[in-house]
Amino acid sequence: MMTLFQDSFEKAEDELHQIFRNAPEDVSPVKFAAMDLLLGCMKFPYICAVDSEIHNKNWNLSVLQDGIKRICQCENTEEVLNCLLNLFGTLIKQNTEGTDERNRKLVQSVLSYIEKNYSGDLSMDDLTEKFHVSRTYISRLLKKYAGKSFLEYLTDVRFQQVEKLIADNKYKQYEIAEMVGYKDFGYYIKVFKKRYGITPNEFRKYI
Repeated sequence: MMTLFQDSFEKAEDELHQIFRNAPEDVSPVKFAAMDLLLGCMKFPYICAVDSEIHNKNWNLSVLQDGIKRICQCENTEEVLNCLLNLFGTLIKQNTEGTDERNRKLVQSVLSYIEKNYSGDLSMDDLTEKFHVSRTYISRLLKKYAGKSFLEYLTDVRFQQVEKLIADNKYKQYEIAEMVGYKDFGYYIKVFKKRYGITPNEFRKYI
Protein backbone atom coordinates (compact mmCIF):
# COMPACT_ATOMS: atom_id res chain seq x y z
CA MET A 1 0.00 0.00 0.00
CA MET A 2 2.81 2.38 0.88
CA THR A 3 4.60 1.46 -2.34
CA LEU A 4 1.50 2.24 -4.34
CA PHE A 5 0.92 5.70 -2.89
CA GLN A 6 4.45 6.82 -2.04
CA ASP A 7 6.88 5.28 -4.47
CA SER A 8 6.21 4.22 -8.05
CA PHE A 9 3.54 2.41 -10.03
CA GLU A 10 6.19 0.18 -11.61
CA LYS A 11 7.41 -1.00 -8.20
CA ALA A 12 3.84 -1.62 -7.10
CA GLU A 13 3.29 -3.69 -10.24
CA ASP A 14 6.34 -5.83 -9.44
CA GLU A 15 5.13 -6.36 -5.88
CA LEU A 16 1.69 -7.32 -7.13
CA HIS A 17 3.15 -10.04 -9.34
CA GLN A 18 5.24 -11.27 -6.39
CA ILE A 19 2.13 -11.53 -4.21
CA PHE A 20 0.32 -13.68 -6.79
CA ARG A 21 3.29 -15.60 -8.16
CA ASN A 22 2.11 -18.87 -6.58
CA ALA A 23 -1.59 -18.32 -7.22
CA PRO A 24 -3.67 -21.52 -7.52
CA GLU A 25 -5.26 -22.53 -10.80
CA ASP A 26 -8.69 -22.00 -9.28
CA VAL A 27 -9.36 -18.30 -9.84
CA SER A 28 -11.93 -17.99 -7.02
CA PRO A 29 -9.44 -17.55 -4.12
CA VAL A 30 -7.40 -15.22 -6.34
CA LYS A 31 -10.45 -13.01 -6.75
CA PHE A 32 -11.09 -12.90 -3.01
CA ALA A 33 -7.43 -12.06 -2.35
CA ALA A 34 -7.60 -9.31 -5.00
CA MET A 35 -10.74 -7.83 -3.43
CA ASP A 36 -9.10 -7.86 -0.02
CA LEU A 37 -6.02 -6.15 -1.42
CA LEU A 38 -8.12 -3.52 -3.20
CA LEU A 39 -10.04 -2.79 0.00
CA GLY A 40 -6.82 -2.50 2.00
CA CYS A 41 -5.28 -0.13 -0.54
CA MET A 42 -8.42 1.99 -0.61
CA LYS A 43 -8.49 2.22 3.19
CA PHE A 44 -4.86 3.36 3.32
CA PRO A 45 -5.25 7.04 2.30
CA TYR A 46 -8.38 7.38 4.44
CA ILE A 47 -6.58 6.07 7.52
CA CYS A 48 -3.74 8.50 6.81
CA ALA A 49 -6.27 11.29 6.39
CA VAL A 50 -8.00 10.55 9.68
CA ASP A 51 -4.73 10.47 11.62
CA SER A 52 -3.56 13.63 9.91
CA GLU A 53 -6.90 15.45 10.17
CA ILE A 54 -7.04 15.77 6.39
CA HIS A 55 -10.34 15.90 4.57
CA ASN A 56 -10.54 15.42 0.82
CA LYS A 57 -13.97 15.37 -0.78
CA ASN A 58 -12.50 14.25 -4.11
CA TRP A 59 -12.01 10.66 -2.98
CA ASN A 60 -14.50 8.43 -4.75
CA LEU A 61 -15.67 5.33 -2.89
CA SER A 62 -17.43 4.02 -5.98
CA VAL A 63 -14.02 2.71 -7.13
CA LEU A 64 -14.41 -0.10 -4.59
CA GLN A 65 -17.86 -1.11 -5.80
CA ASP A 66 -16.81 -0.94 -9.43
CA GLY A 67 -13.56 -2.77 -8.66
CA ILE A 68 -15.28 -5.69 -6.96
CA LYS A 69 -17.66 -6.02 -9.88
CA ARG A 70 -14.82 -6.01 -12.40
CA ILE A 71 -12.75 -8.52 -10.41
CA CYS A 72 -15.73 -10.88 -10.23
CA GLN A 73 -15.93 -10.88 -14.02
CA CYS A 74 -12.31 -11.99 -14.47
CA GLU A 75 -11.76 -15.52 -15.74
CA ASN A 76 -8.13 -16.12 -14.75
CA THR A 77 -5.32 -14.77 -12.57
CA GLU A 78 -3.80 -12.67 -15.35
CA GLU A 79 -7.08 -10.86 -15.89
CA VAL A 80 -7.37 -10.28 -12.14
CA LEU A 81 -3.88 -8.73 -12.03
CA ASN A 82 -4.58 -6.50 -15.03
CA CYS A 83 -7.84 -5.41 -13.42
CA LEU A 84 -6.05 -4.57 -10.16
CA LEU A 85 -3.39 -2.56 -11.98
CA ASN A 86 -6.06 -0.49 -13.72
CA LEU A 87 -7.81 0.10 -10.41
CA PHE A 88 -4.52 1.03 -8.76
CA GLY A 89 -3.96 3.61 -11.49
CA THR A 90 -7.33 5.15 -10.63
CA LEU A 91 -6.45 5.18 -6.91
CA ILE A 92 -3.12 6.88 -7.56
CA LYS A 93 -4.80 9.54 -9.68
CA GLN A 94 -7.33 10.20 -6.92
CA ASN A 95 -4.71 10.23 -4.20
CA THR A 96 -2.40 12.67 -5.96
CA GLU A 97 -5.07 15.35 -6.30
CA GLY A 98 -4.19 18.04 -3.78
CA THR A 99 -1.03 16.16 -2.78
CA ASP A 100 0.94 19.25 -1.78
CA GLU A 101 -1.74 20.46 0.62
CA ARG A 102 -2.16 17.00 2.15
CA ASN A 103 1.60 16.60 2.55
CA ARG A 104 1.85 19.93 4.33
CA LYS A 105 -0.95 18.94 6.69
CA LEU A 106 0.64 15.55 7.25
CA VAL A 107 3.97 17.15 8.14
CA GLN A 108 2.22 19.56 10.51
CA SER A 109 0.51 16.61 12.19
CA VAL A 110 3.84 14.83 12.50
CA LEU A 111 5.52 17.90 14.00
CA SER A 112 2.66 18.35 16.46
CA TYR A 113 2.94 14.71 17.44
CA ILE A 114 6.67 15.12 18.10
CA GLU A 115 6.03 18.23 20.18
CA LYS A 116 3.50 16.37 22.33
CA ASN A 117 5.55 13.19 22.73
CA TYR A 118 9.16 14.41 22.79
CA SER A 119 9.65 13.30 26.41
CA GLY A 120 9.10 9.64 25.57
CA ASP A 121 11.29 7.15 23.73
CA LEU A 122 10.12 8.51 20.38
CA SER A 123 11.39 6.95 17.15
CA MET A 124 10.74 6.97 13.42
CA ASP A 125 9.01 3.63 13.84
CA ASP A 126 6.46 5.32 16.11
CA LEU A 127 5.72 7.84 13.37
CA THR A 128 5.37 5.22 10.65
CA GLU A 129 2.93 3.27 12.83
CA LYS A 130 0.95 6.37 13.82
CA PHE A 131 0.67 7.92 10.36
CA HIS A 132 0.87 4.77 8.17
CA VAL A 133 3.78 6.00 6.05
CA SER A 134 7.21 4.58 5.35
CA ARG A 135 10.38 5.88 7.02
CA THR A 136 11.74 6.99 3.66
CA TYR A 137 8.60 8.88 2.72
CA ILE A 138 8.20 10.67 6.04
CA SER A 139 11.89 11.61 6.07
CA ARG A 140 11.53 13.09 2.60
CA LEU A 141 8.47 15.11 3.61
CA LEU A 142 10.10 16.44 6.78
CA LYS A 143 13.15 17.59 4.84
CA LYS A 144 11.01 19.21 2.16
CA TYR A 145 8.40 20.96 4.29
CA ALA A 146 10.11 21.38 7.67
CA GLY A 147 13.69 21.71 6.47
CA LYS A 148 14.89 19.24 9.12
CA SER A 149 15.21 15.54 9.72
CA PHE A 150 13.17 13.76 12.37
CA LEU A 151 16.13 13.65 14.76
CA GLU A 152 16.99 17.32 14.17
CA TYR A 153 13.45 18.45 14.93
CA LEU A 154 13.12 16.15 17.94
CA THR A 155 16.42 17.47 19.32
CA ASP A 156 15.31 21.09 18.78
CA VAL A 157 12.06 20.48 20.65
CA ARG A 158 13.81 18.70 23.50
CA PHE A 159 16.42 21.38 23.98
CA GLN A 160 13.87 24.16 23.92
CA GLN A 161 12.53 22.48 27.04
CA VAL A 162 16.03 21.89 28.42
CA GLU A 163 16.75 25.63 28.29
CA LYS A 164 13.52 26.39 30.15
CA LEU A 165 14.21 23.75 32.80
CA ILE A 166 17.76 24.93 33.35
CA ALA A 167 16.50 28.51 33.67
CA ASP A 168 14.01 27.37 36.34
CA ASN A 169 16.99 26.18 38.40
CA LYS A 170 14.83 23.56 40.14
CA TYR A 171 16.22 20.35 38.73
CA LYS A 172 19.47 18.44 38.56
CA GLN A 173 20.86 17.74 35.11
CA TYR A 174 20.07 14.02 35.20
CA GLU A 175 16.47 14.90 36.09
CA ILE A 176 16.25 17.29 33.15
CA ALA A 177 17.68 14.65 30.83
CA GLU A 178 14.98 12.18 31.83
CA MET A 179 12.23 14.81 31.63
CA VAL A 180 12.99 15.56 27.98
CA GLY A 181 13.41 11.96 26.86
CA TYR A 182 17.11 11.17 27.33
CA LYS A 183 17.37 7.98 29.37
CA ASP A 184 21.13 7.83 28.80
CA PHE A 185 22.59 10.73 30.78
CA GLY A 186 25.99 10.39 29.09
CA TYR A 187 24.36 10.76 25.68
CA TYR A 188 22.43 13.80 26.90
CA ILE A 189 25.69 15.48 27.95
CA LYS A 190 27.29 14.57 24.62
CA VAL A 191 24.41 16.08 22.62
CA PHE A 192 24.34 19.16 24.85
CA LYS A 193 28.06 19.89 24.41
CA LYS A 194 27.81 19.36 20.66
CA ARG A 195 24.88 21.76 20.49
CA TYR A 196 26.16 24.53 22.76
CA GLY A 197 29.90 23.94 22.95
CA ILE A 198 29.78 23.88 26.76
CA THR A 199 28.46 21.62 29.53
CA PRO A 200 24.98 22.07 31.05
CA ASN A 201 26.45 23.43 34.28
CA GLU A 202 28.50 25.97 32.37
CA PHE A 203 25.40 26.89 30.40
CA ARG A 204 23.48 27.54 33.61
CA LYS A 205 26.01 30.20 34.60
CA TYR A 206 25.14 32.28 31.54
CA ILE A 207 21.40 32.35 32.24
